[in-house]
Amino acid sequence: MLRHREHPNFALDPKVTLRPLVDLRHEREHASHLRPARVFPRAEYRYGQYSELTDRRIGECLATTDADVVIGTRPGLNVHLALEAPRHVARIGQEHLTLDDHSPRLRSALRRAYRRLDVVTTVTEADAGAYRRKMRLPGVRVQELPNSVPDPALPAADGTAKVVVAAGRLAPVKRYDLLIEAFAVVAAAHPDWLLRIYGKGEEHDRLRRLIAELGLCNNVFLMGAAAPMEAEWGKGSIGGQRPVRRGEKDRIYSCPVTSFDPPDQAGSAPRPQSLMLSFFGIHALGRDVALSASSLIDVFGQAGITEDAVRSTLTRMVKRGLLERHRRGRKTYFGPTPRATRVLQDGHDRVWHTGAVNRTWDGTWTLVGFSLPEAWRRERHDLRSRLLWSGFGPLQNGLWVAPGTVDVPGIVAGLDLDPYLRVFQGATAVAPTDARTILHTAFDVESVAKGYEAFLARWSTDADEPANALVRQLLLHTDWLDQVRQDPHLPAEHLPEDWPAARAEERFHELARRCEEPARQEAASALDVIAVAVP
Repeated sequence: MLRHREHPNFALDPKVTLRPLVDLRHEREHASHLRPARVFPRAEYRYGQYSELTDRRIGECLATTDADVVIGTRPGLNVHLALEAPRHVARIGQEHLTLDDHSPRLRSALRRAYRRLDVVTTVTEADAGAYRRKMRLPGVRVQELPNSVPDPALPAADGTAKVVVAAGRLAPVKRYDLLIEAFAVVAAAHPDWLLRIYGKGEEHDRLRRLIAELGLCNNVFLMGAAAPMEAEWGKGSIGGQRPVRRGEKDRIYSCPVTSFDPPDQAGSAPRPQSLMLSFFGIHALGRDVALSASSLIDVFGQAGITEDAVRSTLTRMVKRGLLERHRRGRKTYFGPTPRATRVLQDGHDRVWHTGAVNRTWDGTWTLVGFSLPEAWRRERHDLRSRLLWSGFGPLQNGLWVAPGTVDVPGIVAGLDLDPYLRVFQGATAVAPTDARTILHTAFDVESVAKGYEAFLARWSTDADEPANALVRQLLLHTDWLDQVRQDPHLPAEHLPEDWPAARAEERFHELARRCEEPARQEAASALDVIAVAVP
């Protein structure tokens, strides 16, 4: 449907013809592609990727097809197929999720369209039953068609490796957060077991924070994408998948076993969005300006980020309310929204004002206790995420702590959880509790220290630094901000004497000063900037 790379991820049999309907390498800024889709259902998860152009191309393709059978592979495409395919074509709509995964609005749109299909396939018989009962599709055959894979050319598992393997797109619908929470129970009873999750997606950072929050950094690993995946399944004893809803079949898969050492996640390449936020923090914060897409592509290309990655990152950040577009003739510029400005200002303050070493702690604590209904998983996650972001750590179940006086009302604003929270400030630890015990119970002190040590190791020599000062500044600032954001700003007097934060901060300041003026000069010539009105 949409082509955005030169070569596909998967090798195709020479007998298979692959023809994209929209080539995003050349048509991303096509006037029709900038207008919203009308046929592709608005409630579909991928709606933002489709457009008036995709509507037209899909309709033209279906109207002129000489195929006997056409298969849709996601709900939005199934709607096109149902509404626009000729009557002589056998129309088959595949469902790869479950009916209950879809919103009521999408189910309503599918119910109207799917009556024109010939066949609907589901991956389980339970979901096929749900379609028959709930969708009322007279004359449409609903058939279970489980996912299939080739026979593995690997030895059978012997079950000795204490490893659980899961794989798939890191998206909300996959609910890897539930898998991680469930594994926390396993790890508490069996600390020598590991969970490895393969894949990439927008949930990566949220899952990483959840892992840290649950104290599972030594048990749960986000491994990134792997291809081919078959070999990675062979490195575990149990295969895990997202929890299934009632009525679906519970499944767990046994996998062949080999040895495997998880990589150190520290120092992994920064995500394009982190780089983009850092770049806007350096070159747009406080200036009321927007930067052209073309100049961003040029600069980020020197940092090893592809044009497709830059464009998709900009699009996602617009959708998330972090950037806004500004048109000037044929050019597109991007500037931070008020929401993004608050995030950028927070990062600036953490880097240049708060600092990496807390030498001003007055001995007080802020305590937040909460008890939420079991079903409120999303609310619990949002609250924990905000607490982690603000330097809190879990002292025990339902009780979080941070050194100093923290503005809790500001942190939880908008969550509507006030009746469920209990907040105390100014508490002083007394025997048998002491400050050092609190720190090492609520916070992963060793992991924070390793982060600073890794930063020092990465930036200890100039040999591997990029020659371009603008890129060097971007990578340096992004790396450092990532470190200080993961540091809850613990009081220095209760940390080891050789705590590496001070040395790392000194090194950052040294390098930042060194590249500031050359980077400013390069930015002046490389960046296409316009002034914009800020609300």
